[in-house]
Amino acid sequence: MKKIKRVGIILLTLLLLFLVSAMPVQSDISPPTGFNSFFYTPKGAILISYNSDTFFVVKDSSDIISWNGTLDKGTSKQLSLEAGIYSVSASKPYTLIVGDPQIERVVGYFAIDANGRGTSKDLYSYIPRPDPLYAGNKFIVFSYEEDTNVRVTDVNDDVILWQGVLNESQHFSQDLKNSTWQNITVHIESNKPVSALCYLDQGFIVPSSTGLFTGNLFYTFASNITNGNNDLNVIGYHDDTEITITNTITQALIWNGTLHAGEVHSEVFSDPIYLTVESNQSIAVTVDPYQTWPMMYQAALYVGDVEGILAGKNFFTTARGGGYLRVIAYQNDTHVTIIDQKTKALVWDGMLDSMESHATSTSNTVYNVTSDKFVSVMEGYGGWSAMFAPLYYTTDTQPPTIGTPVNVPQNPIAAQNVQVTADVIDDVSGVQMVILSYGYTTLLYNTTMTWSGENTYTANVTTRASQIQLIYKLIAYDNVNNTATSSQITLIVTPEPSPAPSPSPSPEPIPSPSPSPTASPNPTPSPSPSPSPPPSKPFWTESSSVQLIIAVVVPAVLTVLGLGFYLKKRKKK
Repeated sequence: MKKIKRVGIILLTLLLLFLVSAMPVQSDISPPTGFNSFFYTPKGAILISYNSDTFFVVKDSSDIISWNGTLDKGTSKQLSLEAGIYSVSASKPYTLIVGDPQIERVVGYFAIDANGRGTSKDLYSYIPRPDPLYAGNKFIVFSYEEDTNVRVTDVNDDVILWQGVLNESQHFSQDLKNSTWQNITVHIESNKPVSALCYLDQGFIVPSSTGLFTGNLFYTFASNITNGNNDLNVIGYHDDTEITITNTITQALIWNGTLHAGEVHSEVFSDPIYLTVESNQSIAVTVDPYQTWPMMYQAALYVGDVEGILAGKNFFTTARGGGYLRVIAYQNDTHVTIIDQKTKALVWDGMLDSMESHATSTSNTVYNVTSDKFVSVMEGYGGWSAMFAPLYYTTDTQPPTIGTPVNVPQNPIAAQNVQVTADVIDDVSGVQMVILSYGYTTLLYNTTMTWSGENTYTANVTTRASQIQLIYKLIAYDNVNNTATSSQITLIVTPEPSPAPSPSPSPEPIPSPSPSPTASPNPTPSPSPSPSPPPSKPFWTESSSVQLIIAVVVPAVLTVLGLGFYLKKRKKK
């Protein structure tokens, strides 16, 4: 009895393993979706993912793929890119550092979160390895509220580097001569918004307490890398703006005064100092060479507009002589004007299309950049710089484009499998899903098509022996629920030929004709497809697999159980 039980269990196990191995293999790849933006880089870039299984595609201005791949939460990818404009598409939120801080390490920047804010409860940043020529390199976390719990983690090793409580205006500072803090991606988590500065040089914009890049309260740090002093620049965006600059630690007053729109006040520092800047109207604050280094200082930064975002329509910025002022457009037919704020002279007036930029040579002055559509503005000199880039996700009102469907075979016969294939493209938001809507009369059934790489989607249907036609059309959704429907296609189904009659009577028995194939079971009509996102990875389940399990596994289990029961009863007798 025990031997029979063992044999039955072994046979059942082998049968289940066979069935599982025969199931379709699920694909681990998924197409990019609607987090699309452009960026300009003087050289290189670092992508940082805020979610697991985030798929990226980065293309140059000629639409050639520079890199594509998948990143998990908190992981980063360094891209070797030449100077230029690039597009990036991703399936989930991310941030992006432009420049090459792993090689050109004398840089400075505040981190930006996945929502484009400079203060956040969830920040990732990359800390470079300091240049040995310069001392005083720091990583600093600033707090804006009382009882702020902060934790800084090394993403690669999943090790907590520091955790503690900060109150309003307090900071945590780490000298980067400690090798544990060098060349790592860090995760800064807190219960209230904080900001995070990598200080290895000047040349950065400072976020306000709201996370925007204009505001009324700013905390920052200045020192003496690289030329012996740093410039703190306060830029007015409104007339009659009262401003106060103090030493955060000692509360000593450094400057108090009034600025009008487009005016700048600079303070020069040659020793390390923590600074607080307050105002009664919105201002912008930078630590950037302007007053003490008027020409050709290697650094660059993106500029904040009047609304405090890095992609806007009205910007004021300082500039060093011999540098550049670069305007990047996100939409076609964008009208841009650049004015020298000091002289009121027109510097440039022109039109830019999407993914185009214009670079103006700069003097040591203040510029006002205005546009009728959203742009970003980068000010700097040379290619030795790094900064978090603005990510302006473009608005998509266009549905996907459905290519001409191809069905194989072209002229199906009854009870035959037909594969339908089509290319579906959506360059802005990405394709969410494609539905094959098919039927044999006026009643249509829906099945989700499978993405098979590039832009191609496929699905299989079976013609019926009792029907003379197969009707189908495609319905495609993008990731903001724009919908496209293809024209309906009708295929004439050729009936399966009857067996040929015997040519003459024969004494031998006439063979019976082969049975006609059994028609596929009628599928249950599906409702109209919902535009909600599909699962991140396709399910393996297919009706044939389910039928196979029901038809084979269940009888096998019942047989083994019945045999065991019978032998047990027999033994009792």
